[in-house]
Amino acid sequence: SDQLGTCVSVRNGTLVAGVARRRVAYIFTRAVVGTTPQWSQVAKLSPKSEAVGDNFGYSVASGGEFVAVGAPSRTGETDESRAGAVTIFYKSNNNWQEANTLLNLARRSEAASDTFGYSIAAAPLANSSQGIVAASAPSRDWPLSNSGTAFVFRGATNSWQMDDTDLWTSSALANQNIGKSLAMSADGSVVALATDGPTNSFGGAFPFMFQGSGGSAVAGGSTDDGSTGGGSTGGGSTG
Repeated sequence: SDQLGTCVSVRNGTLVAGVARRRVAYIFTRAVVGTTPQWSQVAKLSPKSEAVGDNFGYSVASGGEFVAVGAPSRTGETDESRAGAVTIFYKSNNNWQEANTLLNLARRSEAASDTFGYSIAAAPLANSSQGIVAASAPSRDWPLSNSGTAFVFRGATNSWQMDDTDLWTSSALANQNIGKSLAMSADGSVVALATDGPTNSFGGAFPFMFQGSGGSAVAGGSTDDGSTGGGSTGGGSTG
């Protein structure tokens, strides 16, 4: 009943798979032996601050030289139930280490049931030693109750910083839970948030494009609940 394979992510020969029931994630890497590609398990990840029921491993994202693992049911810094968190692990001398920085929503006043880390995407940034991680909080109340938001972090090894701009759209509906699924382009310049909610709706997908290296984002055209949202300007939240 482990259900290994419920969530997987691969990039540049590094595959990460989460097992939320055991609160672990596994890393596999690929090497070519002769002419045959072979995959080998190289690490078993568990966070220093793990807790029963935090669902560590529910979501994973591979950035090649780093991976991100979500724990959407983890208690917040001031005891907010199911606020959620994301842990970064990075490769150092062929070993995988947990970063000292735990990604959470403390800078954004995390709230109970945010479920931050429900879905994650990651990528290395071109012409840079840094990577980018996007993580959703589909039950966050912004702008409406349970409309959903995602947050972006940039950094490397032990140093990660949250972007000033959050990913949300003014065309979101209450209980839509945007960010139940999330994807990122290979170069980290576009993030798409998707959802099948609210109940009895068509759902929706919402793309965001980053402008420059400063982390500002603009919401693109979206289709939501059967109507075309067009060019939303709702991607400019600063908290």
